[in-house]
Amino acid sequence: MSKNFSLGKFNREHSGNDLRVILFVSRNKDNSHLDSFKERKKAFLAYLNGYNIPEWLEEEFNDFVSKGQFTEMCRMYISVNARDPDKIKKDLAVELIQDPGGIDLTKADAIVARAAAHDKNKRSDQKRWLFDWDRPIITQTEDQLFNKFCEYVDGYGGGVTVYPTPHGKAVLAEHGFDTRELATNYGETADPKRDALLCRMWEYNYYNTRN
Repeated sequence: MSKNFSLGKFNREHSGNDLRVILFVSRNKDNSHLDSFKERKKAFLAYLNGYNIPEWLEEEFNDFVSKGQFTEMCRMYISVNARDPDKIKKDLAVELIQDPGGIDLTKADAIVARAAAHDKNKRSDQKRWLFDWDRPIITQTEDQLFNKFCEYVDGYGGGVTVYPTPHGKAVLAEHGFDTRELATNYGETADPKRDALLCRMWEYNYYNTRN
């Protein structure tokens, strides 16, 4: 991981057609091994091609990682559903009119990302759900159980896509469905996140570069 970055070269407008919320975060839960740790986060919007991570975004994430404590773990999240720019602009316009003094312009990226993250501001043609399979798939039995879970979601959720996560797998369904039978067989795993953030990258800081 390089320690030197030129943030001015990043272009958030030309990586794809899907406007998504991007969140970099370093959580207490992941960093209990560090003394005097404080959570950090950075949120903004970017146009991406699905959930693909362009080079500029990976480099910006690595820059965020490098500013943490030595061995600090950081995650990159991307919104499962793309956002509607017109809805976001209307939402922000209302907020500006109702409470103009409450908006800190030095935190513009975070303010826009917060508005975009509202469920009402997702794109109307995207209604994906996310299921977290937060357990390791080590044994053949566990692998078979996971595959059966994916087959079930695939049959009712209009198709699935699977992504690795720090503690297991994320299963994305194209749309929602009645999960009562699924919950009977899979318990908490079957609890869907209806407009969630997908963990797409995670990294430890092995460069002691914190100022």
